[in-house]
Amino acid sequence: MVRARWALLGLAFVLRIAFLLDSSALPFMDGPLFDSPVYLRQAEAIRAGQFGDPTLLAFGPLYGWFLAAFGRLAIVVQLGLGLATTYLLERAAARRSEASGVACLVLWIGFAVPLFYETLVMSETLGLFLATCALTLFVGERFERGERGAAIAVGLLLGLATLTRANLLFALPFFVIFAPLARATEPRAAQIQRSALLVGGIAIVLTLNGAWNWTHVGRFVPVILTSRTASLASAHGAWTGSLAPLGSGASPPSAWDVVHQAEATLASSDPAPVPAIDLAGWLTSAPDKLARTFSDVETTFDYGFYGERTELPSLAWQPVSMGTLLVLGALGAVLGARRRGLRWLLPYLPLIFGTIVVTTLFHPSGRYRLSMALPLVLLAAEGLVELVAIADPRRRRFAITGTALVVLVLAWRHLTHPLASPGMWELRVAESEAARGDATAARERIERAHALGGDGVEERIAMLRSLHALPPPPP
Repeated sequence: MVRARWALLGLAFVLRIAFLLDSSALPFMDGPLFDSPVYLRQAEAIRAGQFGDPTLLAFGPLYGWFLAAFGRLAIVVQLGLGLATTYLLERAAARRSEASGVACLVLWIGFAVPLFYETLVMSETLGLFLATCALTLFVGERFERGERGAAIAVGLLLGLATLTRANLLFALPFFVIFAPLARATEPRAAQIQRSALLVGGIAIVLTLNGAWNWTHVGRFVPVILTSRTASLASAHGAWTGSLAPLGSGASPPSAWDVVHQAEATLASSDPAPVPAIDLAGWLTSAPDKLARTFSDVETTFDYGFYGERTELPSLAWQPVSMGTLLVLGALGAVLGARRRGLRWLLPYLPLIFGTIVVTTLFHPSGRYRLSMALPLVLLAAEGLVELVAIADPRRRRFAITGTALVVLVLAWRHLTHPLASPGMWELRVAESEAARGDATAARERIERAHALGGDGVEERIAMLRSLHALPPPPP
Protein backbone atom coordinates (compact mmCIF):
# COMPACT_ATOMS: atom_id res chain seq x y z
CA MET A 1 0.00 0.00 0.00
CA VAL A 2 2.87 2.37 0.73
CA ARG A 3 4.31 1.85 -2.76
CA ALA A 4 0.87 2.35 -4.31
CA ARG A 5 0.46 5.57 -2.35
CA TRP A 6 3.73 7.07 -3.56
CA ALA A 7 3.15 5.84 -7.11
CA LEU A 8 -0.23 7.61 -7.17
CA LEU A 9 1.22 10.81 -5.70
CA GLY A 10 3.90 10.62 -8.40
CA LEU A 11 1.16 10.25 -11.00
CA ALA A 12 -0.58 13.33 -9.59
CA PHE A 13 2.68 15.28 -9.94
CA VAL A 14 3.35 14.11 -13.51
CA LEU A 15 -0.25 14.81 -14.47
CA ARG A 16 0.11 18.42 -13.37
CA ILE A 17 3.28 18.87 -15.42
CA ALA A 18 1.47 17.43 -18.45
CA PHE A 19 -1.56 19.61 -17.83
CA LEU A 20 0.56 22.75 -17.54
CA LEU A 21 2.19 21.97 -20.89
CA ASP A 22 -1.16 21.10 -22.47
CA SER A 23 -2.80 24.27 -21.17
CA SER A 24 -0.32 26.43 -23.07
CA ALA A 25 -2.20 25.42 -26.23
CA LEU A 26 -5.15 27.48 -25.02
CA PRO A 27 -4.99 31.24 -24.42
CA PHE A 28 -6.67 31.44 -21.02
CA MET A 29 -3.53 32.00 -18.95
CA ASP A 30 -2.58 35.06 -21.04
CA GLY A 31 -6.09 36.09 -22.01
CA PRO A 32 -8.12 35.69 -18.81
CA LEU A 33 -11.90 36.14 -18.89
CA PHE A 34 -14.95 36.38 -16.62
CA ASP A 35 -13.94 36.80 -12.93
CA SER A 36 -10.22 36.62 -13.71
CA PRO A 37 -9.76 40.29 -14.70
CA VAL A 38 -11.30 41.30 -11.36
CA TYR A 39 -8.76 39.19 -9.48
CA LEU A 40 -5.97 40.68 -11.59
CA ARG A 41 -7.27 44.15 -10.80
CA GLN A 42 -7.15 43.22 -7.10
CA ALA A 43 -3.48 42.28 -7.48
CA GLU A 44 -2.70 45.54 -9.32
CA ALA A 45 -4.43 47.57 -6.61
CA ILE A 46 -2.50 45.78 -3.86
CA ARG A 47 0.85 46.31 -5.59
CA ALA A 48 -0.03 49.99 -5.98
CA GLY A 49 -1.01 50.31 -2.30
CA GLN A 50 -4.67 50.98 -3.21
CA PHE A 51 -6.13 48.86 -0.43
CA GLY A 52 -9.55 50.49 -0.65
CA ASP A 53 -10.08 49.48 -4.28
CA PRO A 54 -13.69 48.33 -4.84
CA THR A 55 -12.55 44.98 -6.25
CA LEU A 56 -11.09 44.10 -2.84
CA LEU A 57 -14.50 44.57 -1.23
CA ALA A 58 -16.60 43.07 -4.03
CA PHE A 59 -14.67 39.78 -4.25
CA GLY A 60 -12.85 37.85 -1.54
CA PRO A 61 -9.52 39.70 -1.24
CA LEU A 62 -7.12 36.87 -0.34
CA TYR A 63 -6.71 35.58 -3.89
CA GLY A 64 -5.78 39.08 -5.01
CA TRP A 65 -3.01 39.07 -2.39
CA PHE A 66 -1.94 35.63 -3.65
CA LEU A 67 -1.65 36.95 -7.22
CA ALA A 68 0.16 40.07 -6.03
CA ALA A 69 2.68 37.92 -4.15
CA PHE A 70 3.43 35.38 -6.88
CA GLY A 71 2.74 37.23 -10.12
CA ARG A 72 3.23 35.04 -13.19
CA LEU A 73 4.37 32.17 -10.98
CA ALA A 74 0.87 31.96 -9.49
CA ILE A 75 -0.19 29.18 -11.87
CA VAL A 76 2.82 27.05 -10.93
CA VAL A 77 2.10 27.65 -7.24
CA GLN A 78 -1.53 26.66 -7.81
CA LEU A 79 -0.43 23.36 -9.31
CA GLY A 80 1.66 22.83 -6.17
CA LEU A 81 -1.36 23.64 -3.99
CA GLY A 82 -3.40 21.13 -5.99
CA LEU A 83 -0.80 18.47 -5.26
CA ALA A 84 -0.78 19.46 -1.58
CA THR A 85 -4.58 19.16 -1.47
CA THR A 86 -4.28 15.65 -2.92
CA TYR A 87 -1.75 14.69 -0.24
CA LEU A 88 -3.83 16.11 2.62
CA LEU A 89 -6.93 14.26 1.51
CA GLU A 90 -4.97 11.01 1.29
CA ARG A 91 -3.60 11.49 4.81
CA ALA A 92 -7.08 12.22 6.17
CA ALA A 93 -8.51 9.09 4.52
CA ALA A 94 -5.54 6.99 5.68
CA ARG A 95 -6.66 7.52 9.29
CA ARG A 96 -9.12 4.73 8.56
CA SER A 97 -6.54 2.51 6.83
CA GLU A 98 -3.85 2.71 4.18
CA ALA A 99 -6.33 1.12 1.76
CA SER A 100 -8.73 4.00 2.37
CA GLY A 101 -5.93 6.47 1.64
CA VAL A 102 -5.13 4.75 -1.64
CA ALA A 103 -8.83 4.65 -2.59
CA CYS A 104 -9.05 8.39 -1.88
CA LEU A 105 -6.05 9.05 -4.12
CA VAL A 106 -7.50 7.03 -6.99
CA LEU A 107 -10.80 8.88 -6.79
CA TRP A 108 -9.34 12.38 -6.41
CA ILE A 109 -6.77 11.93 -9.20
CA GLY A 110 -9.53 10.52 -11.41
CA PHE A 111 -11.70 13.59 -10.75
CA ALA A 112 -10.50 16.18 -13.26
CA VAL A 113 -12.50 19.23 -12.17
CA PRO A 114 -10.08 20.49 -9.48
CA LEU A 115 -7.19 20.09 -11.93
CA PHE A 116 -9.14 22.07 -14.53
CA TYR A 117 -9.08 25.15 -12.28
CA GLU A 118 -5.38 24.95 -11.41
CA THR A 119 -4.12 26.71 -14.56
CA LEU A 120 -6.82 29.39 -14.51
CA VAL A 121 -6.64 32.78 -12.82
CA MET A 122 -9.46 31.78 -10.49
CA SER A 123 -9.66 31.51 -6.71
CA GLU A 124 -10.86 27.88 -6.61
CA THR A 125 -7.47 26.22 -6.12
CA LEU A 126 -6.39 28.41 -3.19
CA GLY A 127 -9.86 28.24 -1.62
CA LEU A 128 -9.98 24.47 -2.04
CA PHE A 129 -6.54 24.07 -0.45
CA LEU A 130 -7.48 26.16 2.60
CA ALA A 131 -10.83 24.39 2.93
CA THR A 132 -9.02 21.04 2.76
CA CYS A 133 -6.63 22.10 5.53
CA ALA A 134 -9.62 23.06 7.68
CA LEU A 135 -11.65 19.94 6.88
CA THR A 136 -8.82 17.46 7.47
CA LEU A 137 -8.21 19.05 10.88
CA PHE A 138 -11.94 19.12 11.64
CA VAL A 139 -12.34 15.36 11.01
CA GLY A 140 -8.95 14.54 12.59
CA GLU A 141 -7.93 13.15 15.94
CA ARG A 142 -6.51 16.38 17.36
CA PHE A 143 -9.80 18.23 16.95
CA GLU A 144 -11.74 15.21 18.21
CA ARG A 145 -9.55 15.06 21.31
CA GLY A 146 -10.41 18.68 22.01
CA GLU A 147 -6.95 20.19 21.53
CA ARG A 148 -7.29 23.96 21.75
CA GLY A 149 -4.71 24.62 19.07
CA ALA A 150 -6.53 22.39 16.59
CA ALA A 151 -9.88 24.10 17.25
CA ILE A 152 -8.41 27.59 16.80
CA ALA A 153 -6.52 26.44 13.67
CA VAL A 154 -9.73 25.14 12.08
CA GLY A 155 -11.36 28.52 12.68
CA LEU A 156 -8.38 30.44 11.29
CA LEU A 157 -8.27 28.27 8.19
CA LEU A 158 -12.01 28.57 7.63
CA GLY A 159 -11.72 32.34 7.94
CA LEU A 160 -8.92 32.45 5.36
CA ALA A 161 -10.82 30.12 3.04
CA THR A 162 -13.85 32.41 3.27
CA LEU A 163 -11.73 35.45 2.37
CA THR A 164 -10.68 33.50 -0.72
CA ARG A 165 -14.06 32.06 -1.73
CA ALA A 166 -16.79 34.12 -0.08
CA ASN A 167 -19.42 31.47 -0.82
CA LEU A 168 -17.82 29.34 1.94
CA LEU A 169 -19.34 31.83 4.40
CA PHE A 170 -22.55 29.79 4.25
CA ALA A 171 -20.75 26.67 5.51
CA LEU A 172 -19.36 28.39 8.63
CA PRO A 173 -22.53 28.09 10.76
CA PHE A 174 -22.62 24.34 10.12
CA PHE A 175 -19.00 23.95 11.26
CA VAL A 176 -19.90 25.81 14.45
CA ILE A 177 -23.04 23.73 15.03
CA PHE A 178 -21.32 20.38 14.51
CA ALA A 179 -18.08 21.23 16.32
CA PRO A 180 -19.36 20.41 19.84
CA LEU A 181 -20.65 17.03 18.67
CA ALA A 182 -17.31 15.45 17.74
CA ARG A 183 -17.26 13.29 20.89
CA ALA A 184 -20.29 12.02 22.74
CA THR A 185 -18.48 11.05 25.94
CA GLU A 186 -16.81 14.32 26.87
CA PRO A 187 -18.40 16.90 29.24
CA ARG A 188 -20.70 19.54 27.80
CA ALA A 189 -18.30 22.28 28.85
CA ALA A 190 -15.53 20.77 26.72
CA GLN A 191 -17.87 20.55 23.73
CA ILE A 192 -18.85 24.20 24.07
CA GLN A 193 -15.21 25.21 24.50
CA ARG A 194 -14.28 23.48 21.24
CA SER A 195 -16.98 25.35 19.37
CA ALA A 196 -16.04 28.65 21.03
CA LEU A 197 -12.40 28.26 20.04
CA LEU A 198 -13.39 27.53 16.46
CA VAL A 199 -15.60 30.62 16.41
CA GLY A 200 -12.72 32.58 17.91
CA GLY A 201 -10.40 31.52 15.08
CA ILE A 202 -12.93 32.60 12.47
CA ALA A 203 -13.56 35.86 14.32
CA ILE A 204 -9.85 36.71 14.45
CA VAL A 205 -9.49 36.50 10.67
CA LEU A 206 -12.72 38.24 9.74
CA THR A 207 -12.35 40.95 12.40
CA LEU A 208 -8.83 41.76 11.24
CA ASN A 209 -10.05 41.98 7.66
CA GLY A 210 -12.95 44.18 8.73
CA ALA A 211 -10.60 46.46 10.68
CA TRP A 212 -8.27 46.65 7.67
CA ASN A 213 -11.16 47.74 5.47
CA TRP A 214 -12.30 50.24 8.09
CA THR A 215 -8.85 51.78 8.03
CA HIS A 216 -8.82 52.15 4.24
CA VAL A 217 -12.46 52.80 3.27
CA GLY A 218 -14.13 53.79 6.54
CA ARG A 219 -16.41 50.74 6.54
CA PHE A 220 -16.18 47.59 8.62
CA VAL A 221 -16.43 44.84 5.97
CA PRO A 222 -15.36 41.47 7.41
CA VAL A 223 -15.71 39.49 4.15
CA ILE A 224 -17.20 41.35 1.16
CA LEU A 225 -19.85 43.99 0.58
CA THR A 226 -23.30 42.57 -0.03
CA SER A 227 -24.46 42.53 -3.65
CA ARG A 228 -27.83 42.18 -5.35
CA THR A 229 -27.00 38.76 -6.81
CA ALA A 230 -28.92 36.66 -4.29
CA SER A 231 -31.82 39.13 -4.33
CA LEU A 232 -32.05 39.01 -8.13
CA ALA A 233 -31.71 35.23 -8.22
CA SER A 234 -34.49 34.70 -5.68
CA ALA A 235 -36.80 37.33 -7.18
CA HIS A 236 -36.68 35.62 -10.56
CA GLY A 237 -38.49 32.58 -9.21
CA ALA A 238 -38.18 29.34 -11.17
CA TRP A 239 -34.65 28.56 -12.34
CA THR A 240 -34.21 28.64 -16.11
CA GLY A 241 -30.57 27.58 -16.26
CA SER A 242 -29.51 31.03 -17.45
CA LEU A 243 -27.69 33.80 -15.60
CA ALA A 244 -29.38 36.48 -17.73
CA PRO A 245 -31.69 37.65 -14.88
CA LEU A 246 -28.58 38.52 -12.86
CA GLY A 247 -27.32 41.01 -15.44
CA SER A 248 -27.63 44.79 -15.36
CA GLY A 249 -30.49 45.78 -17.63
CA ALA A 250 -30.02 44.53 -21.19
CA SER A 251 -26.35 43.69 -20.66
CA PRO A 252 -25.29 40.09 -20.00
CA PRO A 253 -24.20 39.41 -16.41
CA SER A 254 -20.60 40.27 -15.65
CA ALA A 255 -18.24 40.01 -12.69
CA TRP A 256 -17.85 43.77 -12.97
CA ASP A 257 -21.53 44.22 -12.06
CA VAL A 258 -20.66 43.32 -8.47
CA VAL A 259 -17.66 45.65 -8.55
CA HIS A 260 -19.83 48.53 -9.77
CA GLN A 261 -22.28 47.85 -6.94
CA ALA A 262 -19.36 48.04 -4.50
CA GLU A 263 -18.25 51.33 -6.08
CA ALA A 264 -21.73 52.78 -5.62
CA THR A 265 -21.86 51.63 -1.99
CA LEU A 266 -18.45 53.12 -1.21
CA ALA A 267 -19.43 56.39 -2.89
CA SER A 268 -22.55 56.66 -0.72
CA SER A 269 -22.49 58.08 2.79
CA ASP A 270 -25.28 55.72 3.84
CA PRO A 271 -24.62 52.26 5.28
CA ALA A 272 -24.49 49.44 2.74
CA PRO A 273 -28.06 48.16 2.26
CA VAL A 274 -28.76 44.48 2.73
CA PRO A 275 -30.69 43.28 -0.36
CA ALA A 276 -33.88 41.44 0.49
CA ILE A 277 -34.23 37.77 -0.34
CA ASP A 278 -37.51 36.69 -1.94
CA LEU A 279 -38.21 33.63 0.20
CA ALA A 280 -41.03 32.41 -2.05
CA GLY A 281 -38.81 32.77 -5.13
CA TRP A 282 -35.95 30.98 -3.38
CA LEU A 283 -38.21 28.05 -2.50
CA THR A 284 -39.71 27.99 -5.99
CA SER A 285 -36.34 27.64 -7.68
CA ALA A 286 -34.79 25.37 -5.04
CA PRO A 287 -35.97 21.96 -6.38
CA ASP A 288 -34.47 22.44 -9.84
CA LYS A 289 -31.32 24.03 -8.43
CA LEU A 290 -30.93 21.11 -6.03
CA ALA A 291 -31.34 18.65 -8.90
CA ARG A 292 -28.59 20.44 -10.82
CA THR A 293 -26.39 20.65 -7.73
CA PHE A 294 -26.53 16.86 -7.39
CA SER A 295 -26.43 16.15 -11.11
CA ASP A 296 -23.65 14.38 -12.98
CA VAL A 297 -22.99 17.38 -15.24
CA GLU A 298 -20.48 20.18 -14.67
CA THR A 299 -22.35 23.43 -15.21
CA THR A 300 -19.87 26.22 -15.88
CA PHE A 301 -20.83 29.78 -16.66
CA ASP A 302 -17.24 30.85 -17.28
CA TYR A 303 -14.38 28.73 -18.58
CA GLY A 304 -15.74 25.52 -20.09
CA PHE A 305 -14.66 22.25 -18.47
CA TYR A 306 -16.01 20.09 -21.29
CA GLY A 307 -14.53 22.39 -23.91
CA GLU A 308 -11.04 22.18 -22.42
CA ARG A 309 -11.42 18.44 -22.12
CA THR A 310 -11.98 18.14 -25.88
CA GLU A 311 -8.65 19.88 -26.59
CA LEU A 312 -6.33 18.84 -23.73
CA PRO A 313 -5.36 15.13 -23.56
CA SER A 314 -4.25 15.41 -19.92
CA LEU A 315 -7.81 16.41 -18.96
CA ALA A 316 -9.66 13.88 -21.10
CA TRP A 317 -9.09 10.46 -19.50
CA GLN A 318 -10.25 10.92 -15.89
CA PRO A 319 -13.34 8.74 -15.37
CA VAL A 320 -14.56 10.09 -12.01
CA SER A 321 -17.42 12.59 -12.06
CA MET A 322 -19.32 14.40 -9.36
CA GLY A 323 -22.00 11.74 -9.79
CA THR A 324 -19.47 9.04 -8.92
CA LEU A 325 -18.42 10.91 -5.79
CA LEU A 326 -22.05 11.43 -4.80
CA VAL A 327 -22.93 7.75 -5.19
CA LEU A 328 -19.82 6.43 -3.44
CA GLY A 329 -19.98 9.22 -0.84
CA ALA A 330 -23.57 8.25 0.02
CA LEU A 331 -22.47 4.62 0.25
CA GLY A 332 -19.64 5.58 2.59
CA ALA A 333 -21.96 7.71 4.71
CA VAL A 334 -24.45 4.84 5.14
CA LEU A 335 -21.91 2.07 5.77
CA GLY A 336 -19.70 4.23 7.98
CA ALA A 337 -22.61 5.48 10.07
CA ARG A 338 -23.89 1.91 10.53
CA ARG A 339 -20.53 0.87 11.91
CA ARG A 340 -19.63 3.98 13.92
CA GLY A 341 -22.92 5.79 14.54
CA LEU A 342 -24.42 8.94 13.07
CA ARG A 343 -22.20 11.20 15.16
CA TRP A 344 -19.19 10.03 13.13
CA LEU A 345 -20.80 11.44 9.98
CA LEU A 346 -21.45 14.97 11.28
CA PRO A 347 -18.00 16.54 10.64
CA TYR A 348 -18.33 15.71 6.93
CA LEU A 349 -21.61 17.60 6.52
CA PRO A 350 -20.81 21.36 6.87
CA LEU A 351 -19.36 21.79 3.37
CA ILE A 352 -22.23 19.78 1.87
CA PHE A 353 -24.92 21.77 3.69
CA GLY A 354 -23.14 25.05 2.93
CA THR A 355 -23.03 24.13 -0.75
CA ILE A 356 -26.77 23.45 -0.78
CA VAL A 357 -27.49 26.89 0.67
CA VAL A 358 -25.24 28.61 -1.88
CA THR A 359 -26.44 26.80 -4.98
CA THR A 360 -30.12 27.20 -4.12
CA LEU A 361 -29.73 30.84 -3.09
CA PHE A 362 -27.53 31.87 -6.04
CA HIS A 363 -27.13 29.35 -8.87
CA PRO A 364 -25.99 25.73 -9.21
CA SER A 365 -22.61 26.25 -10.85
CA GLY A 366 -19.71 23.82 -10.76
CA ARG A 367 -17.64 26.44 -8.95
CA TYR A 368 -20.11 26.74 -6.07
CA ARG A 369 -20.42 23.01 -5.55
CA LEU A 370 -16.71 22.15 -5.90
CA SER A 371 -15.97 22.36 -2.16
CA MET A 372 -18.58 19.66 -1.60
CA ALA A 373 -16.26 17.21 -3.36
CA LEU A 374 -13.83 17.32 -0.41
CA PRO A 375 -16.01 15.51 2.16
CA LEU A 376 -17.53 13.37 -0.58
CA VAL A 377 -14.17 11.91 -1.65
CA LEU A 378 -13.32 11.06 1.97
CA LEU A 379 -16.70 9.39 2.44
CA ALA A 380 -16.36 7.62 -0.92
CA ALA A 381 -13.00 6.14 0.10
CA GLU A 382 -14.59 5.00 3.36
CA GLY A 383 -17.43 3.40 1.37
CA LEU A 384 -15.09 1.39 -0.85
CA VAL A 385 -13.19 0.03 2.16
CA GLU A 386 -16.40 -0.81 4.02
CA LEU A 387 -17.70 -2.54 0.90
CA VAL A 388 -14.73 -4.87 0.73
CA ALA A 389 -14.98 -5.50 4.48
CA ILE A 390 -18.54 -6.93 4.36
CA ALA A 391 -18.28 -10.23 6.21
CA ASP A 392 -20.83 -12.30 4.32
CA PRO A 393 -19.21 -13.43 1.01
CA ARG A 394 -22.47 -13.52 -0.92
CA ARG A 395 -23.56 -10.08 0.23
CA ARG A 396 -20.05 -8.74 -0.44
CA ARG A 397 -20.00 -10.06 -4.03
CA PHE A 398 -23.48 -8.66 -4.68
CA ALA A 399 -22.61 -5.25 -3.22
CA ILE A 400 -19.29 -4.97 -5.04
CA THR A 401 -20.80 -6.06 -8.37
CA GLY A 402 -23.70 -3.62 -8.09
CA THR A 403 -21.46 -0.73 -7.10
CA ALA A 404 -18.99 -1.51 -9.88
CA LEU A 405 -21.78 -1.49 -12.48
CA VAL A 406 -23.07 1.88 -11.28
CA VAL A 407 -19.56 3.36 -11.28
CA LEU A 408 -18.84 2.02 -14.77
CA VAL A 409 -22.08 3.49 -16.15
CA LEU A 410 -21.30 6.87 -14.56
CA ALA A 411 -17.74 6.77 -15.93
CA TRP A 412 -18.99 5.98 -19.44
CA ARG A 413 -21.56 8.81 -19.30
CA HIS A 414 -18.94 11.22 -18.00
CA LEU A 415 -16.27 10.36 -20.58
CA THR A 416 -18.74 10.50 -23.47
CA HIS A 417 -20.56 13.66 -22.37
CA PRO A 418 -20.69 15.89 -25.47
CA LEU A 419 -20.18 19.60 -25.81
CA ALA A 420 -23.59 21.23 -25.64
CA SER A 421 -22.54 23.92 -28.13
CA PRO A 422 -19.18 23.48 -29.91
CA GLY A 423 -19.68 26.82 -31.64
CA MET A 424 -20.00 28.69 -28.35
CA TRP A 425 -16.86 26.96 -27.06
CA GLU A 426 -14.94 28.23 -30.12
CA LEU A 427 -16.19 31.74 -29.35
CA ARG A 428 -15.09 31.44 -25.73
CA VAL A 429 -11.58 30.67 -26.91
CA ALA A 430 -11.84 33.43 -29.53
CA GLU A 431 -12.68 35.96 -26.83
CA SER A 432 -9.62 34.92 -24.86
CA GLU A 433 -7.42 35.12 -27.97
CA ALA A 434 -8.71 38.64 -28.60
CA ALA A 435 -8.13 39.57 -24.94
CA ARG A 436 -4.46 38.61 -25.20
CA GLY A 437 -4.12 40.47 -28.52
CA ASP A 438 -3.97 37.61 -31.03
CA ALA A 439 -6.51 38.82 -33.59
CA THR A 440 -5.52 36.17 -36.16
CA ALA A 441 -6.19 33.28 -33.79
CA ALA A 442 -9.43 34.94 -32.68
CA ARG A 443 -10.63 35.21 -36.29
CA GLU A 444 -9.79 31.54 -36.91
CA ARG A 445 -11.87 30.50 -33.92
CA ILE A 446 -14.74 32.75 -35.01
CA GLU A 447 -14.70 31.18 -38.46
CA ARG A 448 -14.94 27.72 -36.88
CA ALA A 449 -17.85 28.89 -34.74
CA HIS A 450 -19.59 30.36 -37.79
CA ALA A 451 -19.24 27.02 -39.60
CA LEU A 452 -20.50 25.04 -36.59
CA GLY A 453 -23.46 27.33 -35.93
CA GLY A 454 -25.82 26.83 -33.01
CA ASP A 455 -28.17 28.87 -30.83
CA GLY A 456 -26.80 32.30 -30.00
CA VAL A 457 -23.59 31.85 -32.01
CA GLU A 458 -24.20 34.62 -34.54
CA GLU A 459 -25.26 37.07 -31.83
CA ARG A 460 -22.11 36.25 -29.87
CA ILE A 461 -19.97 36.71 -32.97
CA ALA A 462 -21.48 40.15 -33.52
CA MET A 463 -20.76 41.09 -29.90
CA LEU A 464 -17.11 39.96 -30.16
CA ARG A 465 -16.66 41.87 -33.39
CA SER A 466 -17.96 45.07 -31.81
CA LEU A 467 -15.90 44.67 -28.64
CA HIS A 468 -12.60 43.77 -30.32
CA ALA A 469 -12.95 45.40 -33.76
CA LEU A 470 -12.68 42.05 -35.55
CA PRO A 471 -13.80 41.65 -39.19
CA PRO A 472 -16.89 39.52 -39.92
CA PRO A 473 -16.46 35.84 -40.83
CA PRO A 474 -16.60 34.94 -44.53
CA PRO A 475 -20.11 34.28 -45.91
